[in-house]
Amino acid sequence: MRSKRLLGISSCLILLGTSLTSCAPAAAPPATPKAPEAAAKAAPASPVATPKPAAVQPKRGGILKFTQESDPATVDPHQMTSSISYELVYASYSGLSRWDVSQTSRMVPDLAKEWSLSADGKTYTFQLREGVKWHDGQAFTSADVKYSLERVKAPPKGVSSRWASLFLKVSSVEAPDPQTFKVTLKEPQPAFLAFTSAPWLPLVPRHVLEKEGQDVLAKKVVGTGAFRFKSYERGVSYDAERFKDYFDKDRPYLDGFKQFIVPDVGSRFAALRTGQLDAIFIFPGITPAQAEEIAKPELKDKLVVQKGAVEAAWYFAMNIARKPWSDVRVRKAVSLLWDRKASIQAIEDGFGDVGAFMSPGSPWSLPKEELANTPGYRADKSADLAEAKKLMADAGYPNGFETTILTRKGSSYEKGSVFSADQLAKIAIKATLNVQESTAYTSARLKREFDTDVQPLGFGVDDPDAVLSITYVTGGGQNYTSFSDPESDRLFAEQSTTLDQAKRKETVLQLQRRLLDQVPLVIQLWRGRALAHQKYVKGYNFSTNLYNNWTYIDVWLDK
Repeated sequence: MRSKRLLGISSCLILLGTSLTSCAPAAAPPATPKAPEAAAKAAPASPVATPKPAAVQPKRGGILKFTQESDPATVDPHQMTSSISYELVYASYSGLSRWDVSQTSRMVPDLAKEWSLSADGKTYTFQLREGVKWHDGQAFTSADVKYSLERVKAPPKGVSSRWASLFLKVSSVEAPDPQTFKVTLKEPQPAFLAFTSAPWLPLVPRHVLEKEGQDVLAKKVVGTGAFRFKSYERGVSYDAERFKDYFDKDRPYLDGFKQFIVPDVGSRFAALRTGQLDAIFIFPGITPAQAEEIAKPELKDKLVVQKGAVEAAWYFAMNIARKPWSDVRVRKAVSLLWDRKASIQAIEDGFGDVGAFMSPGSPWSLPKEELANTPGYRADKSADLAEAKKLMADAGYPNGFETTILTRKGSSYEKGSVFSADQLAKIAIKATLNVQESTAYTSARLKREFDTDVQPLGFGVDDPDAVLSITYVTGGGQNYTSFSDPESDRLFAEQSTTLDQAKRKETVLQLQRRLLDQVPLVIQLWRGRALAHQKYVKGYNFSTNLYNNWTYIDVWLDK
C-alpha cells in the first residue's frame, strides 16, 4: 500500500538510536523510490499501539511530576526557538503526523489518518480524522491545516518562523473539503513528508488567531493534543490535564502532568532521589555523575536510567555581519584552535561525541577518519594553533581583540560560555560573558544583537534539508550568524531535489566540506543525554531525537 511505503521512506530519514559507548559504522542512506507512473491511493493507516508486556495493563490516573530548568521565551508553537518552549506545550498540539512513542524513529499518522502521493511526486493529499476537537470545543478542519502551513511558510507581520525555509518548495496548499488537505510542491523533495510531523508543523486553531490576533498563542495554548493547558506560574510550574475529547479515546492514561521550573541540576536530582519528582525527562537530563550514583545499591532498585546519543550540538556562533567576524580568516582561526574533545569534558562532563555539521551517528555525516585528519579536528593541536595565530596576524589581529559572548542563563549554558572564552584566549581574544534570561537572550539573538553566541541546537529530523537549511542557507530561519555563501546555497539546493540517495549523500558531504572551509559557526560537540525516572513510571522511551517523546500519551504510573 502506498501510505505504508511513504511511512517507510520517512522513517528511513530518521537516525536510529545509538549508544555513545558503542556506535557501529553508519550505513549508506537507503534508496528513495521514484514516484510511480500513476497516482496511488493510500490505504487507511492508524497509529501503532505501544507494545505492552504480557499480563501487564496500564493503570489510569495520576499526575506525572517532572522538571525543566527555565521558563520559555514564548509558547507560540510556530515561533519557538528552543526545546525549553516545546517541553511545556508539545503534548497539547498535534501535527499531520508524529513520531511513534514506542519506536521513536518511525513516523505514524496523527491528525492525518492517511495520505497519497501523485504520479509526478509533487502533490500530497491528506485525509484527516473526523470528529477532532480543539481544546476550546471547536471542530478541527482542513482549513486549520492550511492556515498553519501558510503561517509557518510565510509568517504574517510580527511572527517569526524558523521553519519557513523548510517549506520553500511548497507551491500551493488547498483545503477542498473539511477532511481533505493538499500540498503541491514546485519539485519533488525527499524530505517533505518528514516535515509534516510536529514540531515542524504543529497545527494551530485558525478561529482563535483570526479572532484574537497573532500574539494570542504567545500566552494561550489551544491545541488538539492529549493534554490541555491548565495553569502556568512563571518560575514555578506548568500544569496540563487530560483532554477528555482527545481523538484517541484510549489515551492518555495520565490525568495530567506538572512541570516544575528548577534551574539547579543538583536540586532537580535531590527531588528525584527523595520521591518528590517522578522523572527527569527534559533536556539536559541528569549528569553522568548522577547516572553513576543511580547505579549504586541504594538507588538502583528505585530509579531507572535511560541514556544515549542525541541529535543536538553545542555551537559557538560568530556574528558575520560584524567585524572582525566578517573575516573568514578570523573564523577559521577560531575553528582551528578549538579543542573539541576537551569541550565534551568541560561542558557535558564527558558525555558527548566529536562531529561536524551532521550528527556523528548519522548516515549523512562526514566519515570519522576524514574528520580526524581535518584541521581543527586533529588530535595534535599544536599545528592547528600555529596556523590559527598566523591567520589572525594575516587578518590584522596579531594581538587579538575584545568581544562578548551572549548566552542564556542556566548552568549548562554558562559552562559552555566559560569554556568558549578560555578557548578564545589561546589567540588573545578577550571575551566577556553577556548572560541573559531566556526572553532577553532570544530577543537579542533574533535581532542579531550579539558578537558571539553559545547555544545548543537540536533537530527534529535527521535529514540535511532539516539540519542544514535553517542554519547554513542564506535566509534560513535559524541563520542567526547572517552566513551567506552562494556555493553552499547551490550545493544545498542540488541535494534537496536529488532522488538518488547515493548521489544526494555525496553532494551533502561536499556541502559539509565547504562549510568547514567557510566556518559559519564552530560545532563544539554533539551531545549525549541521560534521563532518569522512578521505576513505577512506565511507557516512556528514550529517543535520539529531543522532540519525539514529549506527548506522554503512553506514560502511566504503576502505583
